[in-house]
Amino acid sequence: MRRYVSIALLLFAASVQAQALTPYLIRDLNTGTVGIGSSPKILASLGERALVLLDQGRDLWSSDGTPEGTTLLVRSEGFVEFAVVFPGQRLAYLIEQRSDSRRYWATDGTAAGTYPLTADFLQAPPPTWQGQFLRVAGTDRIFFSAGTPQRGTELWTSDSTAAGTRQIADLLPGAGGSEPHQLTSFRGKVFFAADDGRGISLWSTDGTANGTRLILDPDPRRRQRFSPQSFQVVGQSLFFLVPTANGWFLWKSDGTASGTRSIAKIAPYRPGRDYSIQTIAHLDRLFLLFDDGSNGREIWTSNGTAAGTRRITDFQGVNDSPLSFSPYQLPGRLLFNANDSVHGTELWTSNGSPGGARLLKDVCPEGCSGVNTPPRLAFGGRLYFTAFTRARGLELWSTDGTEAGTRLFKDFCRGTCGSDPRLLGGPDGRFYVTAGTALGNSRLWRSNGTSAGTVPVTDDSFYSGGDRGVAVGRYFLFNGEDATHGSELWRTEGTIATTRLVADFTANEPGSSSPREFHPTGSRAVFLANDGLSPIGIWSSDGTAEGTRLLLDGGFEPPLLQFAKSGENLTYFYTSNFRALWRTDGTPLGTFQVSPPELDFYQSGSTLAMLGDRAFFVGLDAAHGEELWTSDGTVAGTHLVAEARPGADSSRARQPRPFLGKILFEATDEIFNDQLYVTDGTAPGTKKLGEAYPFLADVFSFSLAGTKVFYPRPDPEDLNEFWATDGTVSGTARLFDSSVQVFRNYPAGNRLLFETFGSTYLGLYVSDGTAAGTRKIADDLTLAYPPTHFDPAAFGNLIAFAAFRGSDPSTTALWVTDGTAAGTRSILSQEGGLPFPWRATPYLGGLLLAGGPNLWFTDGTAEGTAVVLSAAPGVDAPLPVTAGDRAYFSWADLETGLEPWALRPD
Repeated sequence: MRRYVSIALLLFAASVQAQALTPYLIRDLNTGTVGIGSSPKILASLGERALVLLDQGRDLWSSDGTPEGTTLLVRSEGFVEFAVVFPGQRLAYLIEQRSDSRRYWATDGTAAGTYPLTADFLQAPPPTWQGQFLRVAGTDRIFFSAGTPQRGTELWTSDSTAAGTRQIADLLPGAGGSEPHQLTSFRGKVFFAADDGRGISLWSTDGTANGTRLILDPDPRRRQRFSPQSFQVVGQSLFFLVPTANGWFLWKSDGTASGTRSIAKIAPYRPGRDYSIQTIAHLDRLFLLFDDGSNGREIWTSNGTAAGTRRITDFQGVNDSPLSFSPYQLPGRLLFNANDSVHGTELWTSNGSPGGARLLKDVCPEGCSGVNTPPRLAFGGRLYFTAFTRARGLELWSTDGTEAGTRLFKDFCRGTCGSDPRLLGGPDGRFYVTAGTALGNSRLWRSNGTSAGTVPVTDDSFYSGGDRGVAVGRYFLFNGEDATHGSELWRTEGTIATTRLVADFTANEPGSSSPREFHPTGSRAVFLANDGLSPIGIWSSDGTAEGTRLLLDGGFEPPLLQFAKSGENLTYFYTSNFRALWRTDGTPLGTFQVSPPELDFYQSGSTLAMLGDRAFFVGLDAAHGEELWTSDGTVAGTHLVAEARPGADSSRARQPRPFLGKILFEATDEIFNDQLYVTDGTAPGTKKLGEAYPFLADVFSFSLAGTKVFYPRPDPEDLNEFWATDGTVSGTARLFDSSVQVFRNYPAGNRLLFETFGSTYLGLYVSDGTAAGTRKIADDLTLAYPPTHFDPAAFGNLIAFAAFRGSDPSTTALWVTDGTAAGTRSILSQEGGLPFPWRATPYLGGLLLAGGPNLWFTDGTAEGTAVVLSAAPGVDAPLPVTAGDRAYFSWADLETGLEPWALRPD
């Protein structure tokens, strides 16, 4: 048994103009740390936890990066390692395999929250099927193909509960099954290919038997030859390929029978041939990799019209390697591997235009193949990949998509030995890489995106195993091995000094309280903590020891604040596996359940939207099904808003969010069509979006900034113009025509900051939602966007953002703008660029910015920008959560371990 202090940090205060901030310990809730151990395989991150498999997949463990937080979840017959599908904010799904049958599981990272969705093992579809499992983005609903001996393979769905896991419809009665595949989310439904006995065709479903329907039968006499495949969503269109006796045809659909049509013939059809089809959506178009049997593997592109569908490469049949065309997307261009029979396999690039494919760089000249593996990681506007040269062997390279910007990143093993680097990703925008040494072992390195900022975090005696790792909080967990412990779960904070064993899985003792998930509530902060005397509970603090108290004991099902939302004076959160909605004002008397006992949450329970102190959420009861509810923080003021589909037949309301001073949500109407609705919280004030705002009837995607909605709208030629509205006809304006493409856009207060492209980069703009208030602020600035740097943040009349000159990340600096070119300036820069990822939050009229070991405060001027907290070398500073004049954060020192801390103004 080994005891150790988990982290040792030093904090310093600095003066910022007249604003001095002091860090202090709020309360010592608990001390101590214990490790337990095994030989783990890290699967994925789940919120702040990592999922770990032991004993050949039979044991599933969860770890939050501390010994006391590393626990056994379940023992099984063997989870399929690759089947942790789309880990989300709340749940991950796993598949337990037994011979040719499967059982599906869900987990929230706790033992109580780990359970089978299907009591019995179901028949598994063939592994060659494409699209046999789908998670609907933003929800806990999944769709999958599974079979029983009586009904064959049909389409199933689950709302993440065992009771809500069921077969949707029996499209082909009997033991044969309709064999659904190609499951694809599109316009609020799931589209798929299935055979109801008359041949494979295109279907859609809303998750109910009544809402499952055939989209199109283009030729009843030859329906067996329709067989749509290779589905790809591009904007508001679903593209797919159809093989017929007359050839391969590209089709496009808007989700209706009348809007589904053939676009163009791609190639002849030869039965039994592998066409190696691959599709990608990028630059508002479809990119299609296709081997037509005559020209080899070539790239086609389509904008959805016959004239805009064409082949853009001509490699004359030499691209038979499965590694060719491993595509990767960068702003304004597509990168891919290709062999043109002259240069070997290298990186190529295309912007989608005819003849727009060209060699990016001949990394290994004279016919040597330099890039035989696909790109691995995008970071800081650059793409990182391994490449071979005769002089250095296999090392790490990077590119910004230009020939001049494609270069060796770091030579980890000097000389010709080659380090065979493996990119692992990492926390808070950093990334980690394992690289071989001349001794034959492998070291783990941490990088901030510069060669000088790439440092080892393990020594030469250590072996960092494989190419798996996961970021958990400020830790990076990985499978490591040393001479003392063998292969165990390790963690690092980015330095050798902070790389240590997490657990040996043999013992467990009480440890730190681990306060986390802070939420501001009026002048207090609400957070989770464990004081060692009771299970995890909800605590609150006003920044003093006497003002820090337990609000709610977690019991056997601890409340999870990671799904909480705060208003001005209230915080709402779910308890007991999301089946009850609570509120708190930060006091024990002000903490109680507001949802009625008969109301359940299941699928959409983790979604809350706020208007002031009023919460909007999706609730489920027997009388109404799944509909939108609201609460003002009282039991009497918690009620159903309106029914999109009256009666117990649920409308499956989902994704409520603020919109023009109201709440926007999605639901299925009385005739089973998916619609956007807006509401003011009353039944009379709940309407379809197109009824409330007729000029928004055709809008499906948008960005919100203050009181304005920014959205693309098709023009008569089916190209997207860029518009904004405040909800009135007079307040609706076109900002750009279809010749301009708005690329990345970020709301910042009441304005939108965005980049624009035409045939080339046009510049960085700020808009207040009017044509007159839409201005270019720079010609040569590129946003350093998440996860590399923070989202642009508004404070006062300024917007703060991270950006670099042209395409050179080494010039990354902190910038502010007042929305004009003259008022756009750099307030903090360093030689080689700001080396750390940043996160930002408003505080005392300025901004707190966390990056690397420093926490900064800025008032928007160079003189008023300085460090207010500095951690020990190699340790990242946290980003506090603000409440009143306090800023709260979790921290650790040698004496108390990890505890609640705060900043206060002197």
